Amino acid sequence: MIPPKVTVAVPLYRSAPFLSIVTETLRSLDYPNLEFLVSDRHREDDAIERLQDKFSADPRFRFLLAQDQLNWVAHYNLLLAEASGDYFVWVSHDDSYSSDFVAKLVEALERNPDAILAYARVERISMSGEVLTKIKPKIPSPSWHPGPLSAYRMALSGSQQFHGMFRRKWLLDRKLWIRPTIHNIAADMLWVFTLGMLGGALYVESCTFWKRYHEGNTHKTWDSVMRPRYVWSFARVVRSYLDDYVPSSWRRLPAICLSYLACTLWCVRLTLSRK
Repeated sequence: MIPPKVTVAVPLYRSAPFLSIVTETLRSLDYPNLEFLVSDRHREDDAIERLQDKFSADPRFRFLLAQDQLNWVAHYNLLLAEASGDYFVWVSHDDSYSSDFVAKLVEALERNPDAILAYARVERISMSGEVLTKIKPKIPSPSWHPGPLSAYRMALSGSQQFHGMFRRKWLLDRKLWIRPTIHNIAADMLWVFTLGMLGGALYVESCTFWKRYHEGNTHKTWDSVMRPRYVWSFARVVRSYLDDYVPSSWRRLPAICLSYLACTLWCVRLTLSRK
């Protein structure tokens, strides 16, 4: 029996300093039916050409080269559209993954056909690999069930779920693309909020995602441009998701309230962290 196909999508952007990290990731993931989809939409260095040289003989690899200057949201959506796997995961160029990351998440989703995503334990590390802090799941249960409360709690820990594995066809059938925000700040968090409204998620503690923190992280720029006025803009984006995916339901009103609350709390947390 052929195992489900998994697309590992790698969005590159000024990735040359992290070439050894992403190369190690692509070589270490252990699963019998992989597609690697590597893309660079800015071409500001030669990272994708160097990866092509390393993996040119591997038929599992596809490379998308362009200079259309897509922002990160459009780039991530493009990779989701171009993939061919039953399951899908975005892999960051500066993060690391346990070798069984793909296999364990596929196993969890195969055992739980009602779940739309599965995600791993997350550890924050420095560029040198030193563990900074561990991120714990927000609830003791290994799963989330769809609804406003789960959506709210998932949004506050969105880095875990966004870096998990998704049922690609489920997303495509619903045209559930990541929607842009002002400067695309927190677009991933708001997308995760929508997922929490629509479907279940599985926490798989037996595999690990290592999130590297350094001066080049995207979130560093988010802190500098965050202002209270952004809160309502973020909430309006969530409202647009709800208009399309939860048009009439008992869940709609609490979802709107919780989305505003989640965005407000996130804004306050960023403000306090800068003091």
